[in-house]
Amino acid sequence: MSRRSEPRRDAPLGQNQNGSSTVKAGTSYSGLIKATARWEILRQHVEDGVPLTVLAEKHHIGLRTLQRWHQSFKLQGKPGLEPVAQGKRGRRMPSDFVKLVEGLALAKLPHG
Repeated sequence: MSRRSEPRRDAPLGQNQNGSSTVKAGTSYSGLIKATARWEILRQHVEDGVPLTVLAEKHHIGLRTLQRWHQSFKLQGKPGLEPVAQGKRGRRMPSDFVKLVEGLALAKLPHG
């Protein structure tokens, strides 16, 4: 049986079986707290077999959210439960529309 370098699932959050850190670079303290809270909920499914639908209702968390957490856990172990920074989601306007607005803003209006 080959040993993989992934963290043991029963190791404390943020450590692997050797006691080395498994926390992702740049993870904040609050991110680690959130990952711990996520594990406390998801653990009931993983270790005790509680259906995700029951956990979703009990904890007022969307079923799809729990499914994503579970998938991340299966792929990465406990570090997969750490929050992922969201990218900037600025609104994008078509360049033609931007040019039209800029043109209107620069245009001289008749005085009347």
